[in-house]
Amino acid sequence: MVALAHDLGWILDIEEIDDQHMELLRYWLQLHEAAVPVRREPWRLLTESVKTHFQFENDWMARSEYPYRHHHKREHDFFVSEMESVVELPGHRIDDDLVNAVRDMISGHVKGLDREFARFLQDRDAWDLREEWESERLDALVA
Repeated sequence: MVALAHDLGWILDIEEIDDQHMELLRYWLQLHEAAVPVRREPWRLLTESVKTHFQFENDWMARSEYPYRHHHKREHDFFVSEMESVVELPGHRIDDDLVNAVRDMISGHVKGLDREFARFLQDRDAWDLREEWESERLDALVA
């Protein structure tokens, strides 16, 4: 799967984001491998994973004062809306074209806007935010 992620350009060298992208890829593979009549549940799981990942990114962009966060968040919102609309259409087939389109949309987002955000974090040495986030996450787990 990591080889597929490299082929799709999903590796950004930021551990938290890369781990979440691998999770998205796992959910996409489950969707891809499911038979067309039973793709609704894998689609729902992928949609939920996308929403969780996007919220993580939105929070990190806000905390790091990323100057293009509003544009990036608008793409997140549009993408989630499109994914949710598929489930809301009764009887709509989640065919191979749709499955491949969602892969292409995610891949394009990762290779474009996510890569720009990763460069921003790396260029301004924002790893102190990562340490703060990890500390808060550990505090939340212990509480």
